Amino acid sequence: MHNMSTDEKYNIIALLTILDSFMSQKLEPGHNGRIEKACYTDIEHDERAFFRDALYQEPSFYDDFLKHNYYDLSAEDLAIIERWAEFGIRDYFLVEEYEKKKAYFVWNGSYYLVHNLIDDFPTIFKKRQAPFWIYTYILPYKDIIVYDGIVGPIDLDKKKVISTLECE
Repeated sequence: MHNMSTDEKYNIIALLTILDSFMSQKLEPGHNGRIEKACYTDIEHDERAFFRDALYQEPSFYDDFLKHNYYDLSAEDLAIIERWAEFGIRDYFLVEEYEKKKAYFVWNGSYYLVHNLIDDFPTIFKKRQAPFWIYTYILPYKDIIVYDGIVGPIDLDKKKVISTLECE
């Protein structure tokens, strides 16, 4: 299994930030069409979650991004983003267990071994007792799976629906 270097982790964060920047400009009313690159700190957590929801729900944004390569990304970076478009999952996951650098997510009856990017999972999950639900985006990277660094709040009605489906 691939062990990510710090440079690879920061590259994933940079690519996610570029996608956030792209989405912010695509979704901004009256945008002039010019696409600029934002810094990580320019975009708030809630905005990132909104942009990633929109990106996941409307695949044509990925198509536009990949077709025009607004940021002059390398072929390797475009291939990474293309895999995210094809295989990424943004939804509710059951965190069954976690350690410092990895966590076991369950979705649709499948288990995913998910690796952290920067912060350790006990810090992210505030040492919460597993199992519990989170809302996030998991993404393939080489031969492993990472999450996008954003853990959203749980809609309790959605959790109830998921629990009911699992019991049937």
